Amino acid sequence: MWTEVDKEIVQDDLYSRPGASSTVQIEGSVRPDSSVGSEYLVIQDPVDPSGTPSAFWNHFDLIAVGPVDVPQNATMTVEYWDADAEEWVAFPGMPVPPGETWSYSVPADMRDDISGIRYTFEPSEPGEVLEPGFTVLTYMQVGLRDELRDGSGPASSNDVTGTLANDAQSQVENPDTGQGVVTDDDLDDIELLPIDGDGPDLVDKTWSPDQVTALSGTSTDVTLSWGTRGIPMDTMTLTDPSGAQGLPIEDSVFDAFDLTGIAAITADTDPGIPFDQVYVERLTAAGDWVTLGDGFTAANPSIGGYPGYSLTEAERADTVGLRAVYAESPDRASAITDPSNNPAVGSGVAATVGQDRDLTLRFGLRDYLRSVPTQPVLGTNHDHTYNTGTPGLVVNTVGPATGGTVAWSSALLALLLIGGGALFVTISRRRRAEVRRRGRSRTATRCSAAARLRAAPTATPRVRPRPWSSSPDAARRRPRRSAACGRR
Repeated sequence: MWTEVDKEIVQDDLYSRPGASSTVQIEGSVRPDSSVGSEYLVIQDPVDPSGTPSAFWNHFDLIAVGPVDVPQNATMTVEYWDADAEEWVAFPGMPVPPGETWSYSVPADMRDDISGIRYTFEPSEPGEVLEPGFTVLTYMQVGLRDELRDGSGPASSNDVTGTLANDAQSQVENPDTGQGVVTDDDLDDIELLPIDGDGPDLVDKTWSPDQVTALSGTSTDVTLSWGTRGIPMDTMTLTDPSGAQGLPIEDSVFDAFDLTGIAAITADTDPGIPFDQVYVERLTAAGDWVTLGDGFTAANPSIGGYPGYSLTEAERADTVGLRAVYAESPDRASAITDPSNNPAVGSGVAATVGQDRDLTLRFGLRDYLRSVPTQPVLGTNHDHTYNTGTPGLVVNTVGPATGGTVAWSSALLALLLIGGGALFVTISRRRRAEVRRRGRSRTATRCSAAARLRAAPTATPRVRPRPWSSSPDAARRRPRRSAACGRR
């Protein structure tokens, strides 16, 4: 008869800060190639909890256990190692009957006493055994402590880094074999990382589409993808653009774009939002942060999601920045369904390993700049530059800022190209050029409607330049300018 145990620390590196957490998965079995079954299966972490706590348990607390599915032919008893009493103590509600799913969130006042865990599976029927191939999978969530369990120093900080190994053991026994207790050990390790400089990258930003046509009224979506990188945070604030308050409008994406809407935030777009709350504010042209018309404020945030919002015309005209503020939801306890993987109550903003929490904003291309209301928003076919110094190229930044025991802010930028397009112009009796379709060429910007009328007094009301050829060579040739405006 044989047993096998397999241990995996799911997030195998953490930034060394109190509360940073990871999930530990341990699978144990009566090996399928055993000739007989076992009277029990024990899965224990660590292998020997007695005496001085292991390096892993010296640095980590047990935050939650489960969910563990108990097989139909077995019962389960889960115990923790009481470091003070130096004995195994059963969790409340033991044993768990066959076919049940069990989980447990460890109260904060219990965590300091726990430096190990043990699962014992036994046949549900007297006289039976756990047959070869009997397998169970257990989960637990652990979090970095502030101080070492043995009191010898800090358990997490920029000075507490390196690799910590953690072992586990499975045990089986059948007196008929004469083997005694048969065991198998496995270990995995986790690396503690320092936070250097501005800290890790918490946000990414993408435009979709990332090219729009000048004077087309086109809308484009900006997705801010963010995460905590496993670092505990009381709040997360996303500000677009970075440093919006005090940023000159000519250096901002809002010089050429209007914010028109905010997409709904759901569990599909943001897996952490069911456990958090959020509210959104806009920055006015006067430099003040004010609430939107969605009814959500710092005192009355949206809980567990966000329904989305379309800005009014007045809000669009007066908005030059946006910020979204996330924090732990007061209803988190009722949202937790998987204690070993869901964020614990009191742990702050829902933690993520990567940047998989999305906030999507919709921007509309303006016809005229905010900074120079008489200057059309032009594309790559023109000499006008925006905040990059390159014709048609706009840079947009986002700044994440955190709150809590660790606080920092940083910025990330994304580029968008405003392209030129074919010119279709209507000349009105008031000598005003109005763009009908995609963009306006250098002809429209440098020739006034009055000059066109003087050059061609008998022209018909609609003037169309020669269409561009679709061939690659012809695409590089621009339409000729009229005699009244000079030649290219």
